[in-house]
Amino acid sequence: MTDQPMGAERTEAQSLAQSLEQYQACLEKTFDLANKDYWAQYLEVSKHQTGIAKTYLWVAMLLLGLYGSGYTRFRFDLEGHFFPYITFAIAIAGAAGAFVVCLYAIPGRNGYREIASPSWGALNHQAYDLAASRNTDIYRIFLQDLITAVDEAVAHNLETNTKRAKFLRLTSWLLISSTGSAILCLIYMYGCLN
Repeated sequence: MTDQPMGAERTEAQSLAQSLEQYQACLEKTFDLANKDYWAQYLEVSKHQTGIAKTYLWVAMLLLGLYGSGYTRFRFDLEGHFFPYITFAIAIAGAAGAFVVCLYAIPGRNGYREIASPSWGALNHQAYDLAASRNTDIYRIFLQDLITAVDEAVAHNLETNTKRAKFLRLTSWLLISSTGSAILCLIYMYGCLN
């Protein structure tokens, strides 16, 4: 009778050890995925958004240049017409506004957060404290804390990228409205001149 509980106890201990090994493997996999997500938010999304912003800046400057040369060419033809002045002013304001909003969006106002906040030393110190307390689950606890740190950094970086994306979306709408207003002005002037 005493052998049976001991055998059951060993089986239970083996089952627990196997479960802890599987849990540790899951933590390692979770950390790998969280780390990939962090670098995607930190580098790839930011690089993509910055590339789009540069394109928007070029388009805004191109439109402002076209509007400037168009005004010097057609300013005498605009005299006596109210509608072209308004649409032309809206076009210039849209392009200038797009340029300013895009410049404001590029830096990412919230900034990007590093994984180890405030430093990597804090995580190492925590692991040392666990070792000093003779804790047997140091690696698993360290992985949990590291995953939490990565997750918090990803959430912060996602918020930064989301805010930048909203500004870039506003920039695109300003450029579209600017171009549309300029086209309306040209259509009206073409109708008046012919």
